[in-house]
Amino acid sequence: MKNDEKELSTKRYALNNILGDPSKLEEARKLANYEKPEPAYKRAIVALGGPNQEKRLEKALYEYQSDPSAALIISGFGKDFKNKEKYMVKSKDLDSIIVEDKSINTEENAINSLYIIKSEFPSIDKITIVSDYAHQPRSEMLFKKYAKESGKKYEIEFSGIKTEDKLHRVIYELGAFPLSFVPYSTHKRITQKIRGINYRE
Repeated sequence: MKNDEKELSTKRYALNNILGDPSKLEEARKLANYEKPEPAYKRAIVALGGPNQEKRLEKALYEYQSDPSAALIISGFGKDFKNKEKYMVKSKDLDSIIVEDKSINTEENAINSLYIIKSEFPSIDKITIVSDYAHQPRSEMLFKKYAKESGKKYEIEFSGIKTEDKLHRVIYELGAFPLSFVPYSTHKRITQKIRGINYRE
């Protein structure tokens, strides 16, 4: 018994020395898994890519740290997420933050995040979307649409931050909203052309 306790103490000490170093995250995950099983998460907090990314992530992290039953999904890729690694190492147990780095628009945020939630966190039944308030109508609509298609019932709520450059953001959202009702293959081509980037496969 003493040997087991000593081994556990050694691993815990090693884990504490790894925290804060993103390059050693996988090693930290293994050590954390040795100490305790993954909890049954009840809530997913989804931080969406876009303007004011730093503030969105800070709000999402606050929500995440305040709720022991929550997992955090950082959804998107590109310059908006250049500092995402520092949020990953603030995880409560290192298995409860997942970076979804393929989405380049809100529709993909919803599709990919819901896939992760259903496959990786089957016990979750509540989703909190974190973005700015101008983004709320479109993001909620898309998450509810694809949640329904997933076949599982989720409670979906929104946690917002102040919209900066409000006039520009409102005009952008009004222009983007109709894309949510066209076939997704068309939406994808339009997004690629407007933003000048390619989808990750």
